[in-house]
Amino acid sequence: FNTERLTHTFKFSSIYENIPFTNITSDFVGALDYIFYDQEKWMVTHELHVPTSFNELNVNETKGGHLLPSMHWPSDHLPIGAHLSFKKHANDCACGCMPAEARSIFEMAELRKQIMMKGR
Repeated sequence: FNTERLTHTFKFSSIYENIPFTNITSDFVGALDYIFYDQEKWMVTHELHVPTSFNELNVNETKGGHLLPSMHWPSDHLPIGAHLSFKKHANDCACGCMPAEARSIFEMAELRKQIMMKGR
């Protein structure tokens, strides 16, 4: 621990690298919300679209309509989100990732569904 500056050894990346804002009020415009992940262990498969301009936030051109919350954006923060998947490497990989033969909970559910359909 460094008493002058808080630091860590994680190698995080942000899913939204150049997002201009996630919060807009009468006296503040900026990004307050982030999703960080380790690119060596995770892969981004989908990300939620986030508006990047005042025009996109205010499609009805309402005066002051880009402020949050609004009729179209009911929170004071824009929603952010992503789907992440474990990266899978060879079975003898020593990086700590998921083994290649490992299945996600979604893959297991689909496999179970297929087996049940065959049994009918």
